[in-house]
Amino acid sequence: MSLVTQHTDPAGSETALAPGAFRHSFIAGLPVLLLALLMAGCVTRQAARNDARTAYQTGLRDGRTAADSRRTKVIFEGPVRQQMIEWREGITLGEAIVEAVYLPPNDPREIVIHRERERIAVIPAELLAGAVVALEPGDIVELVP
Repeated sequence: MSLVTQHTDPAGSETALAPGAFRHSFIAGLPVLLLALLMAGCVTRQAARNDARTAYQTGLRDGRTAADSRRTKVIFEGPVRQQMIEWREGITLGEAIVEAVYLPPNDPREIVIHRERERIAVIPAELLAGAVVALEPGDIVELVP
């Protein structure tokens, strides 16, 4: 049994290869293969960076849009059907609670308005007795059943 293999080159002539010659030619081509894979990886990393940058910018834009919309709304935390209502000039807390549709059968035990860094506690009994509490755009009304 011979350890010499036959190889036909593109011109059609046969050449005898020494044992392990194919293995040596493969190993010699390995750095070129690795370089090609690394370059493909760099393109992928760059594409990933571009995707991340685009997602970040989209998030910033969406965040600004959400923040802008909150400035023209009154937000409710608690058991209401509508978590956000449009703020309008002269809207009162009582009107806003009715518009948001307070769900529990009992009156709230506690009402707190969060306005920027301020916390305004409202006594529910006074509100039911007719007290007028004006709301501002961006107020967050917390209703505790």
